[in-house]
Amino acid sequence: MGKFKRGVSQELIHKLKENRLFNDKLLEDIKKGIVIPAIRDGKIDFYYYNSLLFEYDGEFKTHSKFAFVPKEYRPTYVSNGAEIGEVTDFYNGYENIKERAKLYASPEAVGVYITKLINKKSNYRIFFFLL
Repeated sequence: MGKFKRGVSQELIHKLKENRLFNDKLLEDIKKGIVIPAIRDGKIDFYYYNSLLFEYDGEFKTHSKFAFVPKEYRPTYVSNGAEIGEVTDFYNGYENIKERAKLYASPEAVGVYITKLINKKSNYRIFFFLL
């Protein structure tokens, strides 16, 4: 088994701090404790309901199942002819992506997430130290 590595470059942190999606959307949810950042080898992952909401390695990425939503997302049925497609702008589609991540979370993942919220043992303060 390979050695577990964890760390990111100062350049990546600097680039993240200049990112509008991070500053306006993710950072607020991190402060609230509802999005959990995790430092990985060369990237930063952001979890919501224990689903990997975004991966950041110099650019944000999300799973296609979170980004493939109706243009105006509502947790109801989609009518024939409705505009359906990928969220191409993560900034404006942030809430839709979060909702999709929550919908795809397994019951076990939701339980772990809620337990973390109740216990308030989030490590986001460590993350801010790195910034």
